[in-house]
Amino acid sequence: MPTLTSSLYRLFFSTRLRATVTILFLLAALTGFCFVSYAYFIESRTLQTVEYTVVSPDLPSEFDGTVIVLITDTHQGRWGTFDLRNKVVELTKKEKPDLILFGGDYADKKYYKVEALAESMNALSAPLGKFGVPGNHDYVHLDMEKVMGILQEKGGIVNLTDKGVWLEKNGQRIRLFGTDYVWNRRFPLQFPYYEMNDRTEDEFVVLLTHSPDLFDRFDPEHQRRIDLVLAGHSHGGQVTFFGLYAPISMLRNRAYTSGRIDVEHFPYNKTSTIITSNGVGTTGVPLRFFSPPQIVKVTLKKQ
Repeated sequence: MPTLTSSLYRLFFSTRLRATVTILFLLAALTGFCFVSYAYFIESRTLQTVEYTVVSPDLPSEFDGTVIVLITDTHQGRWGTFDLRNKVVELTKKEKPDLILFGGDYADKKYYKVEALAESMNALSAPLGKFGVPGNHDYVHLDMEKVMGILQEKGGIVNLTDKGVWLEKNGQRIRLFGTDYVWNRRFPLQFPYYEMNDRTEDEFVVLLTHSPDLFDRFDPEHQRRIDLVLAGHSHGGQVTFFGLYAPISMLRNRAYTSGRIDVEHFPYNKTSTIITSNGVGTTGVPLRFFSPPQIVKVTLKKQ
């Protein structure tokens, strides 16, 4: 027969256990609520401008101080996301860019969403032009050619898919070329190789592509002919462990998940700079944690 003391002892600890479990459950629920509230209502709508300076001896003197703005992964109209079009236009105009580039993944599933984005981006202008390439979401539920056509017709964004252009200032020039989304092509490197074979190593070359993984598919000889790569796709991991680690990178090379990587080509005294934007919108869950939405400003400087 249990004694009164042992019965009270068991009652005390069983009550204490239930209280502890209840408190832990409430703390977990509160933490989850705070996390979702911050990631959805605060960070995912806090659009930032992130600035980089790229210095190169190959840059013509006329392009010293040239400002490029990269806008990518807008995912216009995706469920649960906030409409940041006006903020994108506002921040971009503030930087007074010479060149505006768009990195793909424009809208979600419907062409009228592409049109809405294009009409907003039509408010932007730049002396050297506006150019864009497609991303994977521009293929998933839509026809890529139609998407790029709408952007050009209603937004003034020139389709640079597997094309190259010379950007000129007072008789000097730099090369800009764009690529299709790398994993959507059976022979995705055919055009980039043709493009780079026509370049010399002392020309300044900018590559606009949706995924920075493309850079790793080139051999070193062709890599060193590219001075600057501008890309997106990764969303900076979108939901990260306090910015230290991204459980889902969406890239094969995690080093490119967010920010800047400088690749040195020895012994050629050449550097390729890869800049990956967190992008504007979200995919999957409409949350961001320590990976805020952004546009990217790049200032080119002559060494």
